[in-house]
This record gives sequence, C-alpha cells and structure tokens, in this order.
Amino acid sequence: MATLAQAVVPVSLVTIGLTLHRYGIVGAARQAIALSFGKLLVQPTTVLLVAYAVGLRGLPLTIAVLCAALPIGSNVLLFAQRYDVLQAETTAAIVASTFAFLVTAGLWLALLSHSAADPQS
Repeated sequence: MATLAQAVVPVSLVTIGLTLHRYGIVGAARQAIALSFGKLLVQPTTVLLVAYAVGLRGLPLTIAVLCAALPIGSNVLLFAQRYDVLQAETTAAIVASTFAFLVTAGLWLALLSHSAADPQS
C-alpha cells in the first residue's frame, strides 16, 4: 500500500500531461478561465464569508480560506475521465488554475494577513 500511495502523485501528473497532450488548451480556454475563476475566487470568498459568520478568526480562518483557494486538483480529471465528460475543459482548467494560483495565493494571503492584523475587522 505504501508503494501505491507513493505512485499517486506521479501517475496523476502523467494523466494530466497525457490528457493535455490529447486535447490541448486552446479550444477550452474560455471554460478553463471560468472554472478557474470559480475555484480560485468564488469558492474561497464563499468560505471566507461563511467561516467568518460562524465565528472563525485568525489562523483557522486563514487555513480554511487558503484550502478553498487551492487550484483545481487532479481528482477532478479522474472523475471527468471516469464519466467521459469535459476532459479537455478539466485539463485546461487544472493548468490555468495552477498558474493563476501564483497570483491569487498572494492576494488571499495579503487580504487575510491584513484582516488578521486589524483588530477592528
């Protein structure tokens, strides 16, 4: 089991690479941008609002929001392949959200560190 567990990440990356090679990114760019926007901005905003409403503050709030703000994972592609739907869009969205995360992660950290430093917020 330990050997299989160690193979999960490399196999997932190979799967993403093969699917990306098969479908490319150009034809699914619009859907990839929309999915990335939802995953990197809408989902963490929703988590921030709900978590704040239920009383989460400080480091726990930061962790919850940053976990919600992570890029689209390879498990989504596995489901797309399993049910034979949106494989090109999913692959493009994984790539787009991973690159966009380089920017959005810093924005979320800046926002959350600013609100954590401000006792009035």
